[in-house]
Parts: sequence; C-alpha cells; structure tokens
Amino acid sequence: MPLSAGSIAFTGFNGDGNDNLSFVALTDIPQGTVINFTDSNWNGTSFATGSNAESTIAWTATGAIPAGTVIDINNIGKGTFGTSAGSATFTNANNTGLSNDSEVVYAYVGSSTAPTFLAAISNVGYATSDGTLTGTGLVAGQTAVSFTGGLDIVGYNGPRSGFTSFADYLAAIGNTA
Repeated sequence: MPLSAGSIAFTGFNGDGNDNLSFVALTDIPQGTVINFTDSNWNGTSFATGSNAESTIAWTATGAIPAGTVIDINNIGKGTFGTSAGSATFTNANNTGLSNDSEVVYAYVGSSTAPTFLAAISNVGYATSDGTLTGTGLVAGQTAVSFTGGLDIVGYNGPRSGFTSFADYLAAIGNTA
C-alpha cells in the first residue's frame, strides 16, 4: 500500500544545536521506501527553487519498518546524519539547518515537483511565507502539527499505549496541547 497523508507523523523537532527531527510510522513502511524531508517553502503549488530552495533529506528504509516505530534523524545542521533506523542523505544541501523560530518542515514521497505529502510540522504556523498547507492535502491538528511562537524544541509527550489503532495516535500527536 503506498504511503499517503497520515502514514507518518512528526513527533519531534529541534531547531537548536545540531538540529533533529523525529517521526513515527503509523503504517508499515516497506524496505526501500524513500521519504523526503524539506524545509523549503511551499507556496500552495510548488516548493521554492534555485537560491531560495532549502535543504532536502532523503531518508531510506533500509529494512521493513513496522508501524509504531519512532525514527530519529539527528545532526541535520552538521550534515553528519545519525538515524535510529534507515539511512539519510542530502539530495539538496542548500541551507541545511533548521530555524529555531520560523520553520515549516514537510515530509513527502515522490518528487519535489509532484509530491505526495505525508506530514508537516511548523513552529510558526502555516499561513506564513515559510510555508502553507494549501495544496498539500494535510490538515493542521490532524496530519500536520502546528506550533506558533517560534518554539525551537518540541516533542510529543502524550499517550504511547492504550489506543486501539495507529489512526487514534495520529489525532493525539496532532494535538499540540
């Protein structure tokens, strides 16, 4: 089954220090799957290009990833990735750090010109020049986590057991409270 919106959810963001992202697989991710993560600005129809484009990380599942697995991508700002599962490389290394006060990060499969969006996280909301949810199929509070106020470190600290399905966790993760 191909990945789609809600197949993963962001569970952590660190725009300080070495810059880190965390996400949880809410469906099984087959070996060989590539998920792209970018903080390039999405304007509703396309990502910024040329000198305005920001970095893109290609994370590859080097083995099958079962639903419920949390994956960390560390040292993004340094470009010497550490991952808790799979592997990561830059496919665009333009402006590799994560902003600690105005950032939107998108996760997608496919190409940057025809992405299938899976999830997003923002520390500045989605109605900004840093990015929007228009045209992504993502919904704040559901498949996109939306913080405001320029938070530089956020992490999911809600229930990790007790729900009857992984879809139930998606709603809990999307609730920024």
